Amino acid sequence: MFVSFLASALVGPAWAIPDHEVVAFGTSSPVARVVASPEGSWIAWTTDDGQVIALDTTTWTEWPVDLEGGGAAEGAIALGGAPGSTYLAVQSDGKAVELYGLSVYDGVSYQRTFNLAYSVLDLAVDSEKLFVALDTSDYPSIYGYGVSTGSADSEYATLDYSGFVAMGARVSATGSGGSDTGDGGGGGDAEASEPSTTASYLYVLHPDAALSQVSASAYTDASSSWAGGGNLVDMWVDSGDAIWMADGTADTGSFAYVIGDSSEIEIYWATANIGAVWQVAGSTTGGYLAGAASDGVHFFSVTEGTQLGEEVAWVGLTGVADMVGTEGHLFAGVDDGVRVLSDRPWVEIISLSSDSGAPGEELSVEFTSDSEGSWSAALMDANGGSGAEAATGQVSAGETVEFSFNLPEEAEGESGDVVYRLEVTVDPPSEGPTGRDAVFVTRDDAPDRVSLGSDNVIPGDQRITVTFPGVDEGEATSYIVYLTTTEFEAADYPVGGPTYEGPDTWLATRTMPLEDTADEFTNAVVCSLDPLTNDTTYYVAVRAIDASTGTPQEGPMSKVIPVTPSETYALTELRGLTGWCGLPLVQAGWLGVAAAAMVLARRRSAAAVALALLVLPGAAQAKPHEDDLTSRKFDLELRYGPFLTQEDALLADAFGAENNRLLRGDIGWASNYAELDIGFGLWADEGTLVSIEGLSSADADALTVVPFSFDATLRGDIWKEQPVVPFARAGVDLWLWNERWEAKYDESGGDSVTAGTFGYHWAAGLYLLLDPLDQGSASHLETIASVNDTYLVAEYRQSYALGDKDEIIDFTSTELTFGLKFDY
Repeated sequence: MFVSFLASALVGPAWAIPDHEVVAFGTSSPVARVVASPEGSWIAWTTDDGQVIALDTTTWTEWPVDLEGGGAAEGAIALGGAPGSTYLAVQSDGKAVELYGLSVYDGVSYQRTFNLAYSVLDLAVDSEKLFVALDTSDYPSIYGYGVSTGSADSEYATLDYSGFVAMGARVSATGSGGSDTGDGGGGGDAEASEPSTTASYLYVLHPDAALSQVSASAYTDASSSWAGGGNLVDMWVDSGDAIWMADGTADTGSFAYVIGDSSEIEIYWATANIGAVWQVAGSTTGGYLAGAASDGVHFFSVTEGTQLGEEVAWVGLTGVADMVGTEGHLFAGVDDGVRVLSDRPWVEIISLSSDSGAPGEELSVEFTSDSEGSWSAALMDANGGSGAEAATGQVSAGETVEFSFNLPEEAEGESGDVVYRLEVTVDPPSEGPTGRDAVFVTRDDAPDRVSLGSDNVIPGDQRITVTFPGVDEGEATSYIVYLTTTEFEAADYPVGGPTYEGPDTWLATRTMPLEDTADEFTNAVVCSLDPLTNDTTYYVAVRAIDASTGTPQEGPMSKVIPVTPSETYALTELRGLTGWCGLPLVQAGWLGVAAAAMVLARRRSAAAVALALLVLPGAAQAKPHEDDLTSRKFDLELRYGPFLTQEDALLADAFGAENNRLLRGDIGWASNYAELDIGFGLWADEGTLVSIEGLSSADADALTVVPFSFDATLRGDIWKEQPVVPFARAGVDLWLWNERWEAKYDESGGDSVTAGTFGYHWAAGLYLLLDPLDQGSASHLETIASVNDTYLVAEYRQSYALGDKDEIIDFTSTELTFGLKFDY
């Protein structure tokens, strides 16, 4: 529906009257409510069938809002907030309000839901508060909720008049901006000052021309006024000095208004003679007031927001259900969608060759304008700040213009992709407002260099395993491994890499993409390359690739690492050990621990309960505890700790010389001065097969060891309740072990060998008596389990292996273990 307009010659340069229709956004059902953000970068609307649509007026992009609760909007929405932190509040399910954050380039994001006790009548939002008019009784109440916290204000206001028509928020007048100012996007200028965003007063319109004013902070100084007569049906709170209301009385066609914020408000009338007015909107910075009547939308000039001037334009758009104004634009909701009225050329970017590109890449753009004029294109930061001119020229009405521009090169110190706003503006030949449209475009920077060293490229038997930390999250979508037997330098390949040269024919016709495996805990990327030729030197490098958008970007090539795969061996293979039997030592080790516990349980069936009493300080004393030096007969020790040293270099190469810990236990006969014990333990570790030179590889190996011992102990327990008891012990050992491995390119495919190593040991340490620390628990242990004494124990042990060191696995080592000891 196109339109005509009146008195365009009367429109002065200070006015921004949206006097012609430029575009329509269709909907599946009639529009119920239209609202705008304070800075004008967003509008939003609801429809009669419960849909919610937000519109970015910078790029004229529609964003459907999927309600978090899954329901349909019931029509009441409000918009507010500072630029870059705008909020959209959507009324749904009667007593629920959902809050969404809006960003001009990130779209809509759910924030929180306010579940209320009463039905919602209307909403108002600023950057800090969500204000809700609730149907608490005949007299509505106003509540406030923190936008970021979700908590309710401690105060609220119950109004003096019954019934409800509309609500609006007055924004504190700290600048020339306000609830309707700002950049109008595709047709708006960005000349208005940044608006204030904190509401100072709320205004509620009631039936029969009654109006309530409520403090938005105290809620306690509500005041009301009654105009008498009239039929006030809609309200617009401008950012200047007035609150404008539409009079739906057919024979007057008037507006009503209130000037300023005072303790005693008074309603005035302004006759316009345009018939019944059902919707009112406007723009303080645009200098206009608009009223929707039966024959269309009428525009009036206003002086400083307080005096209705002459009618300056008319647009024949009828059936307006709701409307909102910004500088240079009016958005009107009708039966089939939202119509956009403007006072400036309508500029539309119709194509962009790509929405992302590499630094320096050339992109092409096409746009049209419905008016002739001079055009310019500028590339600026995403929020529309400073930028550089990309192209200029002349455009005729309806002409399609094509131009190209280059994305900026990556500046020193920059990291990560950069989002720009490409804005095209058209200035008409005569003085007048500028039309504009914009799109967002991403400079897709290359990923960082992969950190690769000799520790990251591990040889194996006919294979190489490449393991390295990934680059920063989001910068790389894949990696490429370059492999060849011809030496090369990273500087030789600013992009790409060498093709494979070497004896492995299957690689000659294949590229080397990295396997898509990553460790979520270490961010490590792992790639295994096989089968390769043993004893051949390969050169390996890695490059990160970002192909998330636009042209794939290659990161710098890593260091080039030489590596030589070779045959690998298990310890048993290198030492020529054939094994004793197939005893599954993992189970054997734990069975040894379980057997010791069973021996203890047979003597004292309540031993487990008794041990638990150790952690019950202050338990009631069953009988006085005494340290009876003559009654001690049995002992049990459980200890855990690390190997401090290991003498077998090959064992250390395969399974590492650090972070090796074992569990030990001893059970046997004990007296004050001596003990005879049978010992058992468990040590399990994962390592690698080794080369003939003893170098670790990428091939996995596993070792399980169950050490058994028989030893004699001398202890210096001389007097009752002796707090610290030194001891020394010596004995013989049998280290039962099992090695198992897989070898993909061996004929055997791997093996499992079980054997043993004999040896002896000596040890020394201290027993620290725990009984004096908790006499109650000590008494219970003595009563229930006949535990005479409980100790903390620390043992230093030196073990030695017997036999030819080249024909055994040598468990000569130093240990330091700690644990608990119970004497019975």
